[in-house]
Amino acid sequence: MANNTDPAKGIFAELPHIVIVAALLVVLVFVATEFQWVHCSAIPQWCSVYCSVKGHSRVAVVYDPDGGGLGNALLLRSRIEHDRPYTSVVPIRSDEISAGVLRNYALVILTQHRKIGISEALSIRDYLKGAQYTGGQQVRDLRDLVGGGASLLWEGDAASEYVITDSDDSRLRIENATSPGSYESYATYVKNHSRGFGLLGEILGARLNATKAGSVQFKAISDTSPIVSGVKNFNLTTTQYAVVNEDPRLVNKIAVIKAPGGKEVPMLLERKFVGRIVYTAIPLELIDSKTLLGNVMDYLVSC
Repeated sequence: MANNTDPAKGIFAELPHIVIVAALLVVLVFVATEFQWVHCSAIPQWCSVYCSVKGHSRVAVVYDPDGGGLGNALLLRSRIEHDRPYTSVVPIRSDEISAGVLRNYALVILTQHRKIGISEALSIRDYLKGAQYTGGQQVRDLRDLVGGGASLLWEGDAASEYVITDSDDSRLRIENATSPGSYESYATYVKNHSRGFGLLGEILGARLNATKAGSVQFKAISDTSPIVSGVKNFNLTTTQYAVVNEDPRLVNKIAVIKAPGGKEVPMLLERKFVGRIVYTAIPLELIDSKTLLGNVMDYLVSC
């Protein structure tokens, strides 16, 4: 007996099931992207779809045009916006930051910002802690340092030279009039917390030793980190870089710089246990690698 079943009718009968399965797959991919199990760039055209629903990520580039240091904040903004049109990048002068301001951003980048005041450092610390600073108290437990789901990219020698800023100076002079000696106490505090990366060194898990310049070789040493996925080793003929000592209990070393004389120093560090913090000894905007910059951004921010 001939089978008179119309194939077209069978397809139309299954169409609702196909639509449901497709919708479930979209939801699954959305959830995987939301929880950063997969980045939207891993699926062609998915970033434009996901980010149109989720909203564009806002990235703050905190810098001090007068404070010196490695990096170029405006060049970094230009490179990120060129490669990631779905990301909004806002340069912010360091004297304009507070923990509240920084919490409006999915990612904070420190670059071109060697000199930093204690109040600025506390704003960055409290942005990472996810709790407003209420004055005075010091960090007692490394587990308390990062609890707000914040992300940080730290470049070169940023936040390595602690100073009394103009705003600090004005405030301290007023306080000193009613509380003699408070200015000197604060100056002593700045001096005692200005070595390496100062009080923020606890968050990073590393300590700055020096900044140097010369020809170096970039070498990835991690086989598993997505930050160096697809990045080949390369040479930089002339560049400035920071030399840091890392605490292996607190950070993963992802890549190194082979400096003149063959000595290897940390290039890329990833903080363990808390939040998402990446340190780079050479500012990424000074490296001609779209893949490396893209990997770091993908790791730290969704859109």
